[in-house]
Amino acid sequence: MKLDSFGVKVIDVGGKKKIVKVLKHGHYNLEIEVIYDLTWLSGKHIIKNKVRLIASVASSLHSILGHVNNNSLKSSIKHNTIIADPTKVESLNAKEDCYECAIAKGKKHAAVPNSRQVYIKKSPFENIVSDVCEVGTKINDTPNYFVTFRDQYTGYTKVFTMHKKHEIKDKLFHYIRWVKNQFSERGYSVKSLFTDRGTEYLNSEVTDILSEAGIESHTTSGYTPASNGMSERLNQTLLTDARTILHSGKLESKFWPEAILHVTTIRNHVYNTKIKTSAAKLIGLEPLDSRRLRIFGRL
Repeated sequence: MKLDSFGVKVIDVGGKKKIVKVLKHGHYNLEIEVIYDLTWLSGKHIIKNKVRLIASVASSLHSILGHVNNNSLKSSIKHNTIIADPTKVESLNAKEDCYECAIAKGKKHAAVPNSRQVYIKKSPFENIVSDVCEVGTKINDTPNYFVTFRDQYTGYTKVFTMHKKHEIKDKLFHYIRWVKNQFSERGYSVKSLFTDRGTEYLNSEVTDILSEAGIESHTTSGYTPASNGMSERLNQTLLTDARTILHSGKLESKFWPEAILHVTTIRNHVYNTKIKTSAAKLIGLEPLDSRRLRIFGRL
């Protein structure tokens, strides 16, 4: 078998394209391992049968930091929003695509660009966008939903898992109190909440909570997810990140709540070019020290 420069080759098996990699054992034994079925994989991963797709190294920063984009991680380290072991930073310069990322991450068309810019205030936590996402695991005693609260200005996100949608009232109350108590010295408080028109938000209990706190409520047009694009894209990002680290750690889907919380913490510390720092650092939190982290799912 003739290999390309990456040690892999695309072969046709029963009409399906597959990547195979030759592994060398000792000085002479060769073994062929099927890495992934490429039937659905986008063309950018294959260039004239030369594949730039490798399994992530367990000790690499890319794996430790939840498979976030390498360029985003390098910017975060450069601007000190994430602290990293200098000996591992070089691994972020890899030209190959990550195997786990290629399997677990997909793409979604962007919503209407800049549709919310008119509402964004230049102060943390004034405008919050929220959405409930169903995971669909259907596993006993495992939450089936999560709700996100994202600050439109900084991008700082807080996530709560739920078994039922009606729990949103408790999570909303907790979030409002969290912002007020944790950032009282900075004077931050929630001023307005943007949501879709789901009944979990449009009910008397949620209305009473918002009214008592003096928070304005804004909703999208009916049946137009794109008008709540920030939350929709956030859900997609968190789900693909969580799916990636679960696959990388060879964990069952019942651990998705822990995975969602883990990747949310990392995302909050990733450098953001719009605000010239990370969301966590902008609201006064310490940088994330990757030297104290482990690969998700491993001791």
